[in-house]
Amino acid sequence: MEWELVRPWVNRVGIMLESLAFWLAAPEILGEERLRALEGRVEQGLRNLPLMLAIAAVIALAWVSSMVTAAPFALITLVLSWREHWLRILWAALEVAGALALVMVAARLMLSGAWALEDKVVRPLLRLLADDERIRGRSLAVGAVLFVVGFLLQLIGTF
Repeated sequence: MEWELVRPWVNRVGIMLESLAFWLAAPEILGEERLRALEGRVEQGLRNLPLMLAIAAVIALAWVSSMVTAAPFALITLVLSWREHWLRILWAALEVAGALALVMVAARLMLSGAWALEDKVVRPLLRLLADDERIRGRSLAVGAVLFVVGFLLQLIGTF
């Protein structure tokens, strides 16, 4: 395998590791008091999640409907030269499918309630991080290692 093909991916993996390192180090940097304050803000944000998803669903539906109204004009052009534009056809189909999937996810979360996410994932995780100093310390250590590894991968990717 040629290095020129691998190099960008080494760089990307380094960036992803550094991003993960930040999230692992953040609880220790924030500290116990700020984590407890953050818990309240996250709860409030999760209560607003169904409204935000509904707005995103409306925007996605508007975008899909604008594509559907433009589709007959574009379809004639694409059918006549589909071999040249097959990637554009595929991309448009994926965009429509993604928008419809977003609408379905928003509807499902609005019907079932996004509060299950708050009660089962977010609140216990924030309490665990706020209460246990040992976990925050280990998270910081793992984050530091991942940051160094990510930095080295980015450095290697530049050569």
